[in-house]
Amino acid sequence: MRIRTPNRFSLIVVLVIAICFAAITAKENNKNALISQHLENGLYLEEGTTYTEPVFVGPLSPKIRVKLNSTGSLILQAGNIQQPCKTASCTLIFDPHVETDNFNLSITALSDAHISNTELDVIKYQQNTTLNKLSPDDWKLVAIILFVALLLNGALHKKHDLTQWLIISLVATFVAYNDALFAVALLCYLAITYALRKMVSTARNRNLLSLVLLTTIFFLLLFKYNKDGIEKIFANPGGFDLLMPIGVSYFVIRILDTQLKWYRQEALDFSFREYLFFILFPGTLIAGPIEDIKHFYTNRVEQLKVDDISYGLSRILIGVFKKIVIADGFLYGMMQGKHFSEALWSSSGNPVNLLVADPAVASGADIFTFSLLGLLFAYIDFSAYSDIAIGLSRMFGYRIRENFNFPIFAVNIREYWKRWHMSLSDWSFRNVYFPALIKTQNSYLPLYVTMLSIGFWHAFNLSWFSWAIHHATGMVAVDIANRHWKPGSRLKRMLAPVRVSATVLYATMGFIFVFFSDYSIAITLYKNYWEWIFSWAASS
Repeated sequence: MRIRTPNRFSLIVVLVIAICFAAITAKENNKNALISQHLENGLYLEEGTTYTEPVFVGPLSPKIRVKLNSTGSLILQAGNIQQPCKTASCTLIFDPHVETDNFNLSITALSDAHISNTELDVIKYQQNTTLNKLSPDDWKLVAIILFVALLLNGALHKKHDLTQWLIISLVATFVAYNDALFAVALLCYLAITYALRKMVSTARNRNLLSLVLLTTIFFLLLFKYNKDGIEKIFANPGGFDLLMPIGVSYFVIRILDTQLKWYRQEALDFSFREYLFFILFPGTLIAGPIEDIKHFYTNRVEQLKVDDISYGLSRILIGVFKKIVIADGFLYGMMQGKHFSEALWSSSGNPVNLLVADPAVASGADIFTFSLLGLLFAYIDFSAYSDIAIGLSRMFGYRIRENFNFPIFAVNIREYWKRWHMSLSDWSFRNVYFPALIKTQNSYLPLYVTMLSIGFWHAFNLSWFSWAIHHATGMVAVDIANRHWKPGSRLKRMLAPVRVSATVLYATMGFIFVFFSDYSIAITLYKNYWEWIFSWAASS
């Protein structure tokens, strides 16, 4: 039997993955909460005395977990939040919504107490939903800009050039209002890359292409991931209370896709105005779907009709209903323990707090329930935005692609990724998977490379790294199973409900990493989830 040795490109890919893992591991090991050695090493308090500890956490709005052992009764306080601690070992969860670099943790002794083994952690978890990135004042501005843009587009739709410049101006104003530095950097970078497009394509210069792609990726890293370095710039420059860049990942992936098309000698006939309009198009500005520039203009409606407006409005209304009523009103409320709490959870209270208080002893049933609700919420929430984006784009006169095709009915995890966030998965498999497959001549390594690129596109941390490994391993397992097991069509139909259930179960496991970027919590819950499944299967 001949054993095929890995080629050089495969070894380089494995090395890059290992370096990424090492880099994010080192990043995750940095302390995200600092308390004094005095409190860490132990503290004695007499009855009625109070100890106040300044805690450094960085400018964010975390959930804070305090673990300590004490011989007496205590009251812990952060801001106006108080929690009693009357047991020898207790864990307390706070949601102080810290706005500055520090907050004060106060410990009041109700009786003589000796405190030891104190641990304080900032629990990082997903708090905002897709459409909650903007404040009410920002949404008012969005509504005004969209209303004006739709009026101008409707009145001047046949005057293509003028309409595009007017909408570019409105969107650029909105982006600058939210992130002035980002807006200037984006527009300058778009002008530079557009000027280089013919040099990239005519000479088919790989070195120049690599430089352009790397600078684009650096742009993403700078504005999306280097929050520690630039967050203070965006926190309150000039007293305007600006946000971090909105939709930067979608800006970058549209730019990357267009640059690759230039290299392949495609999309060279589009003007700078058309390029700008495609990148800044308001329908897909914040969260996709991801379009390519050729498909975007090929599917432009030359003459707006009543059918286009009615279709657009109906999709928007469907999206708003899914978002407000189903996602935020029902599913997110269930995740927070506001609905059916006694039926869903083993204990009363906030389910997130129940899971993070001590992940090692979290109930497998609770983890499953939370992950399933979270997956359903993510699906409804994101598909709702896609509905709104598709409807709004149609009202502007553009038919953009669908983003979801009922992924919860997929019969395996590979099919799941053909139905979930289709614009991103299609782009990644086309531009990452197939080139890696050709280079490595390996059936499985490209799956890991592709899923890691999708994971790091979301966030550069261990949780998304593990999420990528989880999904890629599932797809590898599906490929192996398909090679060795080929059931007939009748058996496939009979097993379809089982296969769909197994796919949803596997996808819910990955959601743990999506919600908890605090890796110690995510990986502990993930292990507990597997143990619960195996114990359930064994008992059955």
